[in-house]
Amino acid sequence: MPGSSDFVGETVEFDLGEEAWIDCCVRKGKNLFGISTALVYPSDLLEVVLQEGTPIVSAGSFFNPDGNRLDLLASLENDEQGILVVGLSRTNKPIPLTVGVTGDGVFFSVRFKTIGEGEGMIAFGPESQLMQPDGKATRAKFSDLAFQAGVINIVYFTVRHNA
Repeated sequence: MPGSSDFVGETVEFDLGEEAWIDCCVRKGKNLFGISTALVYPSDLLEVVLQEGTPIVSAGSFFNPDGNRLDLLASLENDEQGILVVGLSRTNKPIPLTVGVTGDGVFFSVRFKTIGEGEGMIAFGPESQLMQPDGKATRAKFSDLAFQAGVINIVYFTVRHNA
């Protein structure tokens, strides 16, 4: 199934063994500098695809509108499938940054593969935080596959199917 689909309040179907990119996105973000989160998923149905033992996670374009370097860390909690821990932020190199990013876009993308049949959910962990340029973090509030930090940052998932 080529194309993409917002992953908020809808069911997306995959064939057994299919791989797809899941995008973690933001809508109406304001002055954001980074995100720290854990994606919780059913390890009997999905697995994060690994390359040489490392989760395949790529930074999206949201935090990098000006071409500065990004710091991205991703790992499986306790080296086991089921919880993917991700940290992504703008850096102060090569130019010191004093402002965050405002708008819509993709924070990061994760490559998943279906390994079992059944229904499940991908959710943000309860300790998810959005960071501001001054280093202050806001604990994110969420429900199902969408969560909200304050009143302005709506974060959601998008699925990109392979062609």
